[in-house]
Amino acid sequence: HEMGKTSFYQDMRRSGALRSTLVSLDRKTMRESLMKSLERSERGRWKDIAKSLVTNQFYLLQEFAQAGEMGTRLGAARRAFRKETAQGTPRKTALERAGFEFREITTDFSLQGSSDLLKTYHSITAFQNARIQGIDRFARAMKDNPVRTTIKAVASVTIPTIVAALHNMTDPEYADKPQWATWRYDCRHRW
Repeated sequence: HEMGKTSFYQDMRRSGALRSTLVSLDRKTMRESLMKSLERSERGRWKDIAKSLVTNQFYLLQEFAQAGEMGTRLGAARRAFRKETAQGTPRKTALERAGFEFREITTDFSLQGSSDLLKTYHSITAFQNARIQGIDRFARAMKDNPVRTTIKAVASVTIPTIVAALHNMTDPEYADKPQWATWRYDCRHRW
């Protein structure tokens, strides 16, 4: 994998684009915790090493999540960089645009408003910032390209909802559910 090994990755790291991932916001704390656990077991006692890995499973999950998110972001940034350089854009400008694309391709978890009230609300409400950013991204997409955005929304939300509704109309298990449950939850059944 190219993370950490290519000059392009290093350019993205230096640009600050890597600070946009959800996992990166907590990685420092988790890395320090794992290193302390491993230092205690550095004498080579396999029992202690195994115990530290079991107690730090969350860290391992973070690493896998980071690798998946980073691959998506790096791919989008690399495409943007190649497109810009092919058009004759200077390298520095192309890297800036690639960095923007890196942060824009998925939710930029480091992006927040300047309101102290919103910052406090984000700190006590899980993923509220991501919700607000999702609405903002949708509004920008509708403004920039309304036809394409509408087609994507219909294909990814409306059509599957209609198909599920048609399926549920003939499903006796769905009919037995209370009305509030069918409105509140996404009721999926085996086809």
